[in-house]
Amino acid sequence: MFTALIVVLLVLVIWLVLKKLNSYKNEPVVSLNLGLEEKKREKRMSAIRNQVALRRALDKGIDPNSYTIEQLVEQYKEDTAEEGINAAVKEFGLASLAKEGTEQEIKNILIDQAPVDAPKIIFEQTSYDFGQVSQADGIVFTYFPIKNKGESNLVIDKLSTSCGCTLASIVYQGEEGPTFTMPGHGKENPANWSVEIAPGDEAQLKIYYDPNTHGEQKEDVLPVTRTISIFSNDPVEFEKQVRIDLNQTP
Repeated sequence: MFTALIVVLLVLVIWLVLKKLNSYKNEPVVSLNLGLEEKKREKRMSAIRNQVALRRALDKGIDPNSYTIEQLVEQYKEDTAEEGINAAVKEFGLASLAKEGTEQEIKNILIDQAPVDAPKIIFEQTSYDFGQVSQADGIVFTYFPIKNKGESNLVIDKLSTSCGCTLASIVYQGEEGPTFTMPGHGKENPANWSVEIAPGDEAQLKIYYDPNTHGEQKEDVLPVTRTISIFSNDPVEFEKQVRIDLNQTP
């Protein structure tokens, strides 16, 4: 009986020692992993600050080659703080500032700063393939549903397209707004226009494609891709893009 008790106690002691050793073994690994993640995030944030500083310098007509990147970041330190990054993204666009691995970091900043009752633009479909489009048949069009899943009115105040052959408008509550196209390509885009989509409500983005804009086609088949940008007061997704694809024939 006494021997059995000794064995049990020894097993218990060994188990406790092994458990303690295992905890010591795991703690540095967890700490190291957290440290590596923090370093990665800081490296990405540093890349974002560098991009913002470079864009600010260029915007003010300053030759960035005359300064080190550290000097530029210091010179534009207000612009490279989180609030400044938010403003710069809205001014220059996410794509122009985000490098590989930094886009989500920028979005996280925007999300953190967004009001809890902000509007939220949702496109459940972001691309459409017309298939074959003939010049002989003329203009084609399609719709992309837009939903406001936020808590306040979603205000869309501008659209643009990647080519003069493509027009876009917003249809809300049965009324179609003015059409927008690629800026500077012959047609003046509307100014001082906007449409407000109520929380929980839905509108339609209507896209027209004119296969005859660029004259008579010589190729048997011409692959075409066009993008359409939608600008709104969504504090995170303030510029959304959708895409149309098609194969154009004479």
